[in-house]
Amino acid sequence: MGAKNINCKLIFTFFVLIPKNMWTSCDQIAINTRNNDPKYAYHSYQSSVICYPKTAIQYPSSISNVVRLVKNARKDGVPIKAIGSRHSITDIICTDGTPISLKLLTKKYYHEDNTATFEAGIKLDQVLLFLQERNRTLINIPIYRGITLAGAIATGAHGSSLKHPASISDQIIGLQVVTGTGELVNINDTKTLKAFRVNLGLLGIVVKVTLKIVPIFKMSIQNSVEEIDILTSGKALEWAREYDHFQLWWFPSLQEVVVAKGNYLPFLKNTTFEGNATNNLITEVTQYTARFAAVLYEFCNWAQIGLTILEGYMRDFLLKSIPTARPLYEEGGTFKNPAVGIGWRLLSSQCRPGTCWWDNPWATVGGTESAIAFDTKHFKGVMTMIQDTLREMPTCFYMSGILIRFMPKSEAYLSLSSGRETFSVEWVNPLRTRRHLDAVVGLGTFQAILQRMVRDFDGIPHWGKNGLHFLGENVLKKNRDNFIAEMKNFDPDGVFLNKFGRRLTGEIGEADVDPEMERCALHDYCICGKDYDCGVGQRCEKLSDGVLVCRDQDNVILGGLGFVFGTNFLAFILYRLFYR
Repeated sequence: MGAKNINCKLIFTFFVLIPKNMWTSCDQIAINTRNNDPKYAYHSYQSSVICYPKTAIQYPSSISNVVRLVKNARKDGVPIKAIGSRHSITDIICTDGTPISLKLLTKKYYHEDNTATFEAGIKLDQVLLFLQERNRTLINIPIYRGITLAGAIATGAHGSSLKHPASISDQIIGLQVVTGTGELVNINDTKTLKAFRVNLGLLGIVVKVTLKIVPIFKMSIQNSVEEIDILTSGKALEWAREYDHFQLWWFPSLQEVVVAKGNYLPFLKNTTFEGNATNNLITEVTQYTARFAAVLYEFCNWAQIGLTILEGYMRDFLLKSIPTARPLYEEGGTFKNPAVGIGWRLLSSQCRPGTCWWDNPWATVGGTESAIAFDTKHFKGVMTMIQDTLREMPTCFYMSGILIRFMPKSEAYLSLSSGRETFSVEWVNPLRTRRHLDAVVGLGTFQAILQRMVRDFDGIPHWGKNGLHFLGENVLKKNRDNFIAEMKNFDPDGVFLNKFGRRLTGEIGEADVDPEMERCALHDYCICGKDYDCGVGQRCEKLSDGVLVCRDQDNVILGGLGFVFGTNFLAFILYRLFYR
């Protein structure tokens, strides 16, 4: 065995033996009693948003039980809210009253008219398995299929395509809903569905969903590295309109873009397309891998070096088989690129509870998610702005690169692509061990990009992602009156309203957040106005165009030179040690 391998094992052992209290885990969340009993508190999947309801989570076993719960809540003057799988990092999941989970409502019904009906608590994975058994499927699905059907609809969760509906919401034929008065109604008229397709849980509790289905199909997909100029030459948009599935990951510090091009293939009895590959983008991890990654992310942020190697690791994961990770496109344990497989298995992935990055019992690799959507007419402008910002304040997008996805025009009032062909720009940052005090490397750069995207390009934030500063009254720029009218129609007493909903309608400015998060700009709960809003050792600085960001004290003086040198030096060391 070579010395390089021995060193690798020694360092890995060191990380694994570090005590558990050196990183953030789900059971270390600070609880503030607020006005309700803290024993009922629950949180978002990666624990950055904490909710303080009046009662424990309720688990109705039938639709009639949902009706009863809503009627009782209305009678008692207590809010009520369906909370899904809580796979959002915004307070859309919170209520001051009674939270309910529909996880027991999972019945399935197949129809001969190319539709199928599902109770709303079913997970997308179970929907797709049920349809596959009948040689049917959905035309497109979100990246992660471990979420509930109702939750996917409420927030407009989406995949990536300009040729097919990108979200589950745009595949709805009809819904059954419990209104704020406790009435059970069926909704299938076009006008009302425009409000309910992306409903934020503010119109009623969806209990049944009827979807349009299609014959099952296979697809081929291939990832490749492209030059960065495709972002501004028009080539990326050209490909997005050409392929059934198209998305890309941009790695700015590497000056590379990885594109995924996919086409659907007919899956007929007399036609065989060899291949049964699956997607492992969001996959199960061992306790050792989770622990190692949690400590490595924290070390690299603490030392402010070594981050380009992590960006390069993610880039390589998209292109080939690498250590410590299952292949992205896998068939029989082997990496496939190009890959062929059943469509839904290549379009999405999932992990079992307790084996995901964010809920592994040994260590959580939680993250904050940013996702802003734009009209495709702004594609070149947004890409150019990001490049200019990175020249001004260099940093890395080391957890996932910058993911860019595409959506066709939607009729839904609150869809990210309502009335416009759309692309979204997304990235993930890790939660620090001392997340109430310490900033991630590059926080100021991320803040500048987000503020410029919203201000200069009419960017719309994803409902289940982003810091809560970006999810206020100004978000409802389009179709505001139409949606609020339906809120008053289906929930006249505001039974389903929470702080998230009241913020959107302009009633209040309050949000459900971790009460220990006094430094509000760390997670974009605010735009910094003073140094204390930022992380320890940072200052709030106004840039030349007026945006306010948190920057490290030494970066304000030295710019990005020290960061770039240190990052690339440790990147070289880590790469030689672990990877070659």
